[in-house]
Amino acid sequence: MDGANVVEPGFEDAIKEVEAVVAEFDERTKDEHQSQREKNLALYAALERAFVFHNTWGDKPQYADLLQRKGVKAAARGKKASRFLPTVKAFFDPDLDGFAPIDEDGKAAKNRRQKAVSTYSAALELAAAKRPNDVAAFIEDVRGVEEARKLWGQLQSETDEAKKAVAEAKETRQKTFDAGLAALMATKTASLPRDEALKGKVALAAVYFDDAGVAHFLGTPAEDDSKTLLEKFVIANAPEKAKSKRGRKPGTLNSNSSKTALDRLLKLFNASKLSQTKVMIKIINGEDGCEVRVSQNSRNTCMLKARLIRQDYLPPGTYWFGTRAIGFMKKFALLGKFGAKFTIDGPSELDSVRATVAITATNYDAAVAAYDEAKSIKWSERDLVPGTTSYITRGEDSLTVRFETVIDKMARVEVDEAKWATVPLEGAFADWYAATLGIAKDKADSRLRKAIHGEATLMKVTAHEWALLDEQGTIEPVHHFTSPIGDGKLATEIKVAAGEIQAAIKSVKELAPGGEVTLSLVNKLVRVSAATDRNAAEIFIPSQTNNKRHAEYTVFEPVPVAST
Repeated sequence: MDGANVVEPGFEDAIKEVEAVVAEFDERTKDEHQSQREKNLALYAALERAFVFHNTWGDKPQYADLLQRKGVKAAARGKKASRFLPTVKAFFDPDLDGFAPIDEDGKAAKNRRQKAVSTYSAALELAAAKRPNDVAAFIEDVRGVEEARKLWGQLQSETDEAKKAVAEAKETRQKTFDAGLAALMATKTASLPRDEALKGKVALAAVYFDDAGVAHFLGTPAEDDSKTLLEKFVIANAPEKAKSKRGRKPGTLNSNSSKTALDRLLKLFNASKLSQTKVMIKIINGEDGCEVRVSQNSRNTCMLKARLIRQDYLPPGTYWFGTRAIGFMKKFALLGKFGAKFTIDGPSELDSVRATVAITATNYDAAVAAYDEAKSIKWSERDLVPGTTSYITRGEDSLTVRFETVIDKMARVEVDEAKWATVPLEGAFADWYAATLGIAKDKADSRLRKAIHGEATLMKVTAHEWALLDEQGTIEPVHHFTSPIGDGKLATEIKVAAGEIQAAIKSVKELAPGGEVTLSLVNKLVRVSAATDRNAAEIFIPSQTNNKRHAEYTVFEPVPVAST
């Protein structure tokens, strides 16, 4: 059976869907009572359906049958002809290819029709390049199909010029390389030289292999030129254990080591993360310090509270960040690696529903150009605020984006401080922790590995001892406290997600570097904390039961009412 005649399920339905929205557009165009905006929106909706159809069926055998059925030429003409043109003609003007004008009016009508399908196709090309979530909204945001056609033309021109510039740069570099190699070949030797100045050092050497495979020494690059490459080569050959520990120092949120304000804010987010994927982060930054709160709008949540010194990269004010906004901010921050500099303009809006923060990137155009040259998928501002561009403001070589978060209730823990049974992570307890809860996966035996690195970790803690449990019972070793902790009455079983306590310890160390880490407990609740005279952080981890958190101590703060 000829595969081109096989109708795949859904193909005809997809055709009918596009034809229906195109018919609606035609009807609105003819209706005098319809506003121009309503007509435009109908057009954008029809183009979106054609866009989806083309991307779904354009490379299938049935597509050729559709074009034949509609009387549309399969191939678009011209070097820069749009791939969407046959699809647009098939649905919006299937008679165009067969229309033969007999007079000047007919020729003018055909030119208008050709321009229309060409404009529609260009709008879809721009959408394909920018990859918006909503094609119809995207076309409206760029002020219609005519403006989209102009933007697509500019993008094509810029792309062609950029490709030409890259090709010319590569050609020039290759010519320079060939000339340099020729000069070095004139001084080549068959053996490595002796150099007392390099005694006890590591150096990078350039060698040339001739047609017989014999190596010829060409020389050593200047140290400044070769240092990075040499270090990369040597480090790559280091044992894994050495790699994992090289150069690591306790992190600090208050240093200026990060390049931009956005980098430092994202570093704070990373240090404040909980085991849940979706969270709300509230930051109150003032002259006297910075308060950070993290939770979900749910009783099924862990919670973080930190009191830090003032974050100097963050203007004073109250900020709210949801998981979605943070994801877009991370995307924006990628330009920092390509030369963009970021400043945070502070909370630009706050009411009982939503909060926004404006972040500005300078040196933006150069950073985008560098990003596009380095990446296979080009930079798109639409990825920062899908669905609308109204939150984006262009400046001279800058871009400001307002990231929006829908405000939600924050959860917190209420426990009388006197009820906590506290254990400092030091001495014999720290040794036990390292051999049990903190043990690496490859260092643990099978039973301990399953208990620590499986799906969940079960513990029994009393005023006298701390033990790990599994289906077989108690796992040795058990830590015995030298004296009862708390009021001497604690006795609880706690189940947490695998790695949850370890991650919390890492977080509080980053938020309060140099502070003593302590683990505190009440029934079905663990608190991991660290504090110095400058910073303090604590994470609350309620025990799990049937995939729900123990909520005895969890309360909610009301959503704030309008404030600026």
